[in-house]
Amino acid sequence: MNQTIKSFIQNNVREKLNIQASFYNPKGATKKAKEHFGNRKITVAEIGVYEGDNVKSLFKHLNISKLYGIDHYGDYIQKEGGVIINSIQNKKIEETMKWRLKKLLGRMELIRLTSDAAVDVLPDDIDFIYIDGNHDYEYVKRDLENYFLKVKKGGMLAGNDIQYLSVACAVVEFANKYNLDLEFYKFDWIIKKRK
Repeated sequence: MNQTIKSFIQNNVREKLNIQASFYNPKGATKKAKEHFGNRKITVAEIGVYEGDNVKSLFKHLNISKLYGIDHYGDYIQKEGGVIINSIQNKKIEETMKWRLKKLLGRMELIRLTSDAAVDVLPDDIDFIYIDGNHDYEYVKRDLENYFLKVKKGGMLAGNDIQYLSVACAVVEFANKYNLDLEFYKFDWIIKKRK
C-alpha cells in the first residue's frame, strides 16, 4: 500500500468527503449510473451480492437487460472491519438472497465463484460493474485491475465503502496509476471509462 496515498487519505479525504453514518437506498453509485445511462438498457455486474439488497435496488432504479451477480458464498475472511463468515453462515445468507430476489432470478445470472475466478466467466463489455466484495486492500486492488477491463467504453466501474482505508487506498492508487477521473458520492466511488 502506497504510504503517501495512505497518509493523504487519512489526513484529507475522509474530512473532505464529509462521510457520515447513514443508510440510503439507492446507493450513491446507482444514482450516478441512472444519471449516466438514463433509461437505456444496460448490462450490470455486482461483485459481492451477499443478501441481495443492492441487486434489488439496481433492478429498481436502472433499466437492466441482464445482471451478473458474483459471490462464492463460501468461507470468508475480511480483515478490514473484522468480518469472518463461515460456509454454514454463508449458506443462510445465500438462501436469504434467493428468497429476496426470487422474482428477479430469471433476469439475473448468479456466478458462484470468487471474484478472481469469475473474471474469466463474465463476458466483456459490461456497462456498469459495482464492486462490494472483500474490502481488504489486496482484494480491492485485484478486483479493480480485473474488472476495469470488463467495463465497456463509456461505462462505469464503481464500488462501496470508500470510508475504509483499505478500499480508499486501492481505489485512489488505481485511479492515479491509469490517470482516471475518480468521483465520490456518499460512501461510493465511481470511475467512468472514457469512450
